[in-house]
Amino acid sequence: SKSIMKFENGLVNVHFPFEKPYQCQENYMKAMIRALKNKDNALLESPTGTGKTLCLLSAAAAFLDAYSKNPTYFDKFEDDGKILAANSSLPTTPTGS
Repeated sequence: SKSIMKFENGLVNVHFPFEKPYQCQENYMKAMIRALKNKDNALLESPTGTGKTLCLLSAAAAFLDAYSKNPTYFDKFEDDGKILAANSSLPTTPTGS
């Protein structure tokens, strides 16, 4: 059976094809989602045979799905998940370039 893990205040739902990921797999997916959310680079490593490719694909697909549904949502939160202050300079709606 597969499991669904919720990240980023429940907005990113990672569908994992096994019942429960190992802790290193969960940490890998959290780090990847955090890097994608922050539009940052990430150097992720894990020993051979720990499911890096599966974690990468599962997390990337989940983030892409969540981001495509609500792209500005990810600009409203700090790294620790707290909502940014209302007087933040970040736009609340997409802007044209």
